[in-house]
Amino acid sequence: MMSRREGRRKVIIIMTRWATDDLAGRLIDDCKARGKRFRLLSYKARENGKMLCDEILTSEQYDGILNSDTSAEIVRANYDQEPVDIVGRLYSELKEYDEPPENVESVEAYFDTADQGDDFLCGLIYDVADCSAYTKDCLYTQLPMEQTEDMAAKMVTIHAVNICRIESNNGGRGWGRNVARIAREKYGNTKTRFQFFTQTKNKASRILTGSTGVMNRVYFPSGWALAWPDYYRDMYRYQRIGRNAHDDAQDATTGVYEFLPKKQAPRTPDKTAAKIMPW
Repeated sequence: MMSRREGRRKVIIIMTRWATDDLAGRLIDDCKARGKRFRLLSYKARENGKMLCDEILTSEQYDGILNSDTSAEIVRANYDQEPVDIVGRLYSELKEYDEPPENVESVEAYFDTADQGDDFLCGLIYDVADCSAYTKDCLYTQLPMEQTEDMAAKMVTIHAVNICRIESNNGGRGWGRNVARIAREKYGNTKTRFQFFTQTKNKASRILTGSTGVMNRVYFPSGWALAWPDYYRDMYRYQRIGRNAHDDAQDATTGVYEFLPKKQAPRTPDKTAAKIMPW
């Protein structure tokens, strides 16, 4: 890797991309979140059948590398600048929005408490509009439950949440009852209706089958990479196949999608209906 500063305005970084959270990846995310201008130049060793530079690497040499024991992911990272974790990640792209929706039907929240000590509690607050979710706040933390109870109660009160859904698995019901009590007694919240439910479906299967729905119908505010860095990192780092360190962000986000109103398919005329004759 080489970097060079020209004056006080430009930084040039030359490096091979291995992971989305490497130095280049973090700078790209930061620029996007802050609205800063940047230029990304990425060259592949061979594109459209033409080598980038035959003096450095010929087509025959490149074919030899592709046919070797080196994994395809390593080759794409080393020669085509495609980070290894991009190839197999579950969410290829998550939608963003600049302005909140005008036709908000309700403000809702979804909380999933941590299963184990190193897991994250994940809570999302979002507007429901046009059968989609527009996230507006996020609580993603490893703090103990006694601290997150007050944080969650304050969040749902500030955002005037109509319905707050809480997974009752793994102590979630007790945590949720405390959140509801604190919201009512400390913050005077009589608007939010708390719903507790037990999630019985397989978590990995839910995350996988709901991934397309999450990408199509769950929106995130511009700048969410900077506002919720841990949540953003874990959402994009999750791999479709293989072991993942955490699945708390994906689990809660999938839950948001699952509770969205179902889109109605357009009605088509019944061509088999009998015609009304004029006599």
